[in-house]
Amino acid sequence: MSDKRVRNLHRGELPALDALIKLLRLDSRSLGHLALEGDDLLIRSRHRLVDAVGIAQLLIGAAATEIWHVRTDRVTDIAVDTVDALHSLHASHFI
Repeated sequence: MSDKRVRNLHRGELPALDALIKLLRLDSRSLGHLALEGDDLLIRSRHRLVDAVGIAQLLIGAAATEIWHVRTDRVTDIAVDTVDALHSLHASHFI
């Protein structure tokens, strides 16, 4: 079994997420490590669906992390698996 590819915000590997965090003015001091784990080419698509939904989920987590940091002064790490991100597009499968 091969190791999963991991792209990390703090290493500059998620520029779209970084731009969105800055656009929303989230406090980077409240963020732990944010990572997208797994292959970005799970399905054949020119729209990069895996990256788009994975980054959206990380952004939701970043906003929740900021709220948690304000309430508790704790920093939280967040990781999203690309397979789980892709499956989240099919919400009817989980009902």
